[in-house]
Amino acid sequence: MDQDASTWRARVPADIDRPEPVLWNLTARQLLLMAPAALASWAVFSAGSGHLPAWLLGIAAAVLLGPAWALACGRRDGVGLDRLAWSALRWRTAPRTRRADEALPAVGADGVVDLGGRSAVVLACTSVPLHLLSGEEQDRALATFAALLDSLAETVQILVRRRPTDLAPHARRLRRDVPRLPAGLRRAALAHAAFLDDLQARHEPTRHSVLLVLTSDGAPETAGEALLRHAEDTASHLAALDVRALTCDGPTAERLIRESLPTAGTEGTHR
Repeated sequence: MDQDASTWRARVPADIDRPEPVLWNLTARQLLLMAPAALASWAVFSAGSGHLPAWLLGIAAAVLLGPAWALACGRRDGVGLDRLAWSALRWRTAPRTRRADEALPAVGADGVVDLGGRSAVVLACTSVPLHLLSGEEQDRALATFAALLDSLAETVQILVRRRPTDLAPHARRLRRDVPRLPAGLRRAALAHAAFLDDLQARHEPTRHSVLLVLTSDGAPETAGEALLRHAEDTASHLAALDVRALTCDGPTAERLIRESLPTAGTEGTHR
């Protein structure tokens, strides 16, 4: 053992990133959330004092202060309930569809999308065949996904797109290139072309793609650089699962956004 090694130790609290408390171990944000309920309770108690029983006034105060206390101090998965409620309200009130003839959001050359007060970055990802993994491998994959989700501090969107695909061009290309193949591969190429024709006739082949959209508060000029770094970190996390995540540049992101919009008479997913 190294005799010169330092024996200095320090205790680091688990909530080191928690804002500094202002009063009664509550932060300024929590006090602001509870202030309206506290004032309403005081008004009810002042108006009902001497006219209503004390137990009834206590119940009224509990009804007002209880939800406010839970909203201000409660947490779920490391996120405050007030932030979760605000995110749910924004999601509920946001439009669910966007028409193809609407103006597209501005996309910078680096791929940062301007959402009007918010910024976004699009990552094109491959998928993981969980059903082909063993039980132990599935547990490791789910743990990695959970760690990735726990590291997120802003709203994200996972968009899985499925579109019909036409296998006829592939079959035609195989037949066209048959004369240039070695003799031993010609029969296999023709058999594979026949298989593609049969597959197209009997089924409805589809192709799917997975897009991961990371968002952040702020305009691209102020939040874009940090958002791109966050995209790189997310891609590194996904690489542990053999998921290739590529941050889309401006033209690619604009093309993907345009392709994700619904065509006339159909509905699509809002950004």
